[in-house]
Order: sequence, then structure tokens, then C-alpha cells
Amino acid sequence: MLDSVSLVRPRSGSLHTWSGPLRLCYCEAFGGPPWNEAEQAAGRFVAELEARSAATGFRIVLALDDGQRLLGFSWGASTVGSSEPECWHAVVTEALGPEMAGRGLVGAFELAELGVVPSARNRGVGSLLHDALLAGVVEDRAWLTTRADAAAAVTFYRNRDWQEFQEFRLPGRTTNNLLLTRRLREGSGPSVNWRTLKTSTSSLSPTSPT
Repeated sequence: MLDSVSLVRPRSGSLHTWSGPLRLCYCEAFGGPPWNEAEQAAGRFVAELEARSAATGFRIVLALDDGQRLLGFSWGASTVGSSEPECWHAVVTEALGPEMAGRGLVGAFELAELGVVPSARNRGVGSLLHDALLAGVVEDRAWLTTRADAAAAVTFYRNRDWQEFQEFRLPGRTTNNLLLTRRLREGSGPSVNWRTLKTSTSSLSPTSPT
């Protein structure tokens, strides 16, 4: 754990004041392997954050050191479904099929992204961001996707009770993505049996690992 880390929850209307630090943090967090994200991706990330800030259940957490340097971020939102082709839920629906997405993802919380700069990794920052983001989420279950070959990220989520649900590949890509799910609490309404859904949905044949 770093000596001093503070967590900040910016209001959606003030996200523009963090655009510079968020862009730099994204480049540091995802610029190396296996992500190798270009600087243009950081611009798209900041634009998506601002666009999604009005979404149902949107929340974001930032981690700062005692010098107010941005060390990492986590954000997500409720999954209510969308017909917009650029929406990640729509992309996942296209890859996995509407039955699984409609029954399994809609109504759950999406942990959209969690990133930590290399100098702050393995020091408790990621855990703080993860737990703070999920604290108080009203949904009883959550989902996320990550690259299947991102071993450190997959291990991080496994250690926090996320379950690997399905591996899939997007059109035109050479690497697989991994869908993980997590029960947050027992809900008062009908819950989704992820295991039954996985085995009963014919459109979920896993792709071959790279």
C-alpha cells in the first residue's frame, strides 16, 4: 500500500476538469503490453467517459497520491441496454448473442474499466478502486470484460470473486476477450443463474484461444 492515497468521486458535470490527467493516466495504464493502446485511444476514453456520465448508475472513482497525481481510475454504469452500435454492451451482445446479453447482462452493473499506472501497481491501489466503485451499487450482480491474455488483470479479478463466464472474439480481432461476472448480493427479485444460462444458450460456443 502506498503511504497516502486519497479517493475522489468527481461529479459527472466536472469530469471535463479531469480530462488531461485522465488522458495521461490512461496512456500510462494501458500503453504497455498486452494492451499497447495508442494515444488516440486515450482521447476516445475521455470522450466516452463524458458521453456516458449521464448514463443510469454512472459512477467513477479516482485515486490520487499525496501530491495529487492521478494513480488510477475505475468507472462503470448500470446496464439498461442500448441500440447504439458504439455502446460496449451492444458490442458484447453482437459477439455473444442477444439471449445471453438480454437475460444475463441487462439489469447488472458493468465495471467498464479499471486502470492503474505501473508505478502504483501491486500496492493496493487497484483494490481500493475496485472496492470503492462497487460499494453502494444497487444491482445484485456485475459484469466486466478484459483481454483473455491479460494474465495480471484476470488474476486480479479472480482473487476478488469474479467468475470467468465466457471467452469470445470480436470480428476483425486476433485476440480473445473474457467476460467475467460477480454476485454482489442476493437480490430481492428474480436472479440470473449464470451457470444454467451459459449451458443452455446455444450461441455461446467459445472461440479457440490464441
